[in-house]
Amino acid sequence: MNESELLTFLEKEGYQNLKVLEDGTLVGTENLIFSTALYVGLTEFSYKKRYIFETEKKALTALNLLKAGWEEPAGYVQRLPPVGAD
Repeated sequence: MNESELLTFLEKEGYQNLKVLEDGTLVGTENLIFSTALYVGLTEFSYKKRYIFETEKKALTALNLLKAGWEEPAGYVQRLPPVGAD
């Protein structure tokens, strides 16, 4: 699956604000019931990290500040996998 096909597939799955970072890492957001998730390292089948934010605005701010997949955004309330698990 090429990048364009992957982005289309992920959009159909409900991911929003998809973006490729400077290092090639694919990131995006998803609105949850009471919060917004920022996914880092999205692929067709999974993701490497998920950060939960209280509001969509906070998640989008963090998304727009990311330059590389190894960076950790500020302001999240939960991270999966938990810190130290990876």
